Parts: sequence; structure tokens; C-alpha cells
Amino acid sequence: GGGRDGAMARSSVHERMWAVFTHYTLAPGPGQPNLLRRDQFVRFAEACLPARARAAISRADLDIIACHEASVQRAAKGARAPRKALTYHGFLSCCLRLAAKVYPDHSHEQALQLFLHNDVMPHAGARAPRPVADALQDAKLKALLRRFETPLFQIFYYYASAVHPESAARAARQPRPETASTSTASSSTQTGRRNKMKAHLGYDDFVVFVKDFGIANSPLISAQVIGGIFLSSVNTLAFHKNIPKLTFGEFLEALVRIALEMAAFTPQGTSIAGNFKALLLIMWRTAHASRNITESIETGIHKNVDASDLLQGVMAFNNRFVELWAEDGHHDYLSPARVSKPDAFELLTQICHRSTSGVPSSAPLPTTAPRPAVSTLPLSST
Repeated sequence: GGGRDGAMARSSVHERMWAVFTHYTLAPGPGQPNLLRRDQFVRFAEACLPARARAAISRADLDIIACHEASVQRAAKGARAPRKALTYHGFLSCCLRLAAKVYPDHSHEQALQLFLHNDVMPHAGARAPRPVADALQDAKLKALLRRFETPLFQIFYYYASAVHPESAARAARQPRPETASTSTASSSTQTGRRNKMKAHLGYDDFVVFVKDFGIANSPLISAQVIGGIFLSSVNTLAFHKNIPKLTFGEFLEALVRIALEMAAFTPQGTSIAGNFKALLLIMWRTAHASRNITESIETGIHKNVDASDLLQGVMAFNNRFVELWAEDGHHDYLSPARVSKPDAFELLTQICHRSTSGVPSSAPLPTTAPRPAVSTLPLSST
């Protein structure tokens, strides 16, 4: 019916605007994907404002608009609202204020519609998630996921359950409701309060995971791409304050998306299963060399934070990868397959043997080669 079509249309517009919003929240220097800094808002506005509007709206004006909306958020939500960043709702409010300046002779609704259609959608950057449905149906990839399901779940469960120093420090900086007890919040952070949603992995802890296993902060995949992969793997669109958390199935999808991004760095023609093996190789090498993983296990043991999932997961992951790698001849999945170079002396010996033993050869060498005729050119034209 019309109501259902209208709801789908509204959802589609929100999806596109959310893709624009998160494109700018993730770069440069990605922070929280659901919060837009003032400098990021200025970058967005300068990208999509028409030339006639850019002449009348300065950077200072844009900064004032963002500051005003951030203060409105804080007044409405109190201490829980971010002080200097815009939520998705605040971002839309800023777009409405820009639309009123660009199209002053129209109503608010018409101005916003014109601004989005004529200026934002064609010119602003937006995330474009890579399709992953076909890759997830690949038989060899599905076999790999089944093979590594148990160790990956144990690793996932640890990062979904424990509070790590980086995410705990970031959580400590987040504003808390006035009713929260400062002493209680402080003690829970220091002792490593565990996530109540143990089967779900939040954004901060996903970032810790990809850093610990050598996936992020490398020449292969940027932190911005990692943030986009997380958002693309979450099943619920986060048009609200809190970013949804990954289920284990969505976590595996995120790993497959990372493998797809690695296709640019693996040999041409590598299958999705081959790219996933390259990802496993990076994780395996890093697990052996990473001090972060060792320290997480040791710190967890000494601070009574259960690190057994991580320990068991890493051990099982190591055993299964070593088996897989041996089956593939210890091939470096990130490098082209080695092609054996023939020995010229041996080849010539084989050719000579064929010619003397009467065995036919595809291209036998003649016993004597005629000397090519040498043409003599006159030294001068005279």
C-alpha cells in the first residue's frame, strides 16, 4: 500500500543520508562513527554548498551553525549529550539551516528537499558498502568459515566480553548521566567491567581486535575502511545515539568484507577463499608477534578478568591455521605462487639426449647451423 511504500522511501532517504553522515565521521582521523565533529561538518558543507552560497557562508558561519546545534543537543539531553560533536539528528538540523540559507524563498520542507536533491546527494561524499552476498555463498569460503568457526568465536567472545584499556579510556571520557555514581563508574572501569551483551561486539572493541591482530593501522587497510566495514556489517541502521553491536554472524561477515578489501593486495585472480586465507595469515603472524595479545592474556589473569576465551581461541586458531598452511604447502597467500624456473643446462642435456637416441623432439636442434649471409653495404655513396 501507499503507507508501506512511503515508509520504504523514508528509509531509503535516511539510508543515503546516513551513508553521507558516516562518510564524514570516519575521516579524517576516525572517532565515533555516530558523532560528527565540527571540522568534519565544515568539510561536508564545503563539498556540497553551491558556489553562490559559499560566497555568502563563511567557515566561521558553518562553525557557528555546528556549535549552536551541539548546544541545542546538550540542552535537550543534559550531560548525556556530546559537547562538541553532532549526532545524526543534529546533523540533519544543520542541513535544514543550510537549506534555509541556500533556498530562502521556499518553505523549510521544500528547501530541505531541494538542498538534499540538488546539492548533497550529487556532491557530498558517501559510504558505498561493497556487495558481499555472493562472496558469502562461495563454497570454499563457507568451508573455511566452518573450519575456523570455533576459534574465531572464542576470540570474538573475549573481545565482546572484556573491557580493554583503549575502549575503557574512551568510555570514561563519555559524559554520564548526572544520577550515575562517579565512584561506582570509576571502580568499574578500573576493574574491567565486562559487557552485559556478551554475544555482541561493540565498535570500540572491534577496533581493538583489528589492531591486536594486525589488520588495522597497516598499509593494507586504513582505519577509515575498518570503520566502514563495521557499519556495513551491522544489521540495524543506527539513526540514533548508540551504534548497534555485531553479532558473531555479523563479525564473520565483517572479516569477509576485510578479505574482499585485501583483493587489491593479493595476486590477481585470487578467489575470495584465497583472500580470506591471506587475512588468516596476517592474523596468525601477528598473534605470534603481538605484545598486545600476550599482555591481554597476562593482564587478564592477574586482574581476574577471564582471558581463557582469548587463550583457547588463539591456541585453536594456531593449530587449525598450521594444518591449513601445511595442506597448501606453506604458500605465502599475499604473494604470487612461485613458478619453478627450469634449469637451462638440464634442458639442453635432455634435448641432446633425444637427438642422439633417435627420440623425436618437438623442435630438434640441427647438428650444423648454416651461417647467415652477410650483406655488404657500400662505405660511401661515391
